[in-house]
Amino acid sequence: MAFRFKASKYKNAAAKVPKKDGWITDISVPRGLSSQGNHIKANCHHIAYCHDSPGGNILGILPLNSVGRQDRSTPLLHAHADSVTDFDFSPFDAFSETSLLATGSQDCSF
Repeated sequence: MAFRFKASKYKNAAAKVPKKDGWITDISVPRGLSSQGNHIKANCHHIAYCHDSPGGNILGILPLNSVGRQDRSTPLLHAHADSVTDFDFSPFDAFSETSLLATGSQDCSF
């Protein structure tokens, strides 16, 4: 008797790349990203990313529904005195409009 695998219901699933007008463009990200931690995170309402700055201590915050070209008045979070090594949104208030963003830095502060 031959053993058969159950056919997956996701066998024809494929990623769909959005059209160019659905992309987020013109955000200032560092050219040489270090391999420390995450560089972009999102929750149900916001996107946080590493912003290009000399010290690496600034995070950019965008609404999740923002698409297209972003102007230079993007909300910035000047988080620490030294470079930000990791950041993440709190999973306990993910559906809240005012969710908590935790950051860690090389200056040993959270």
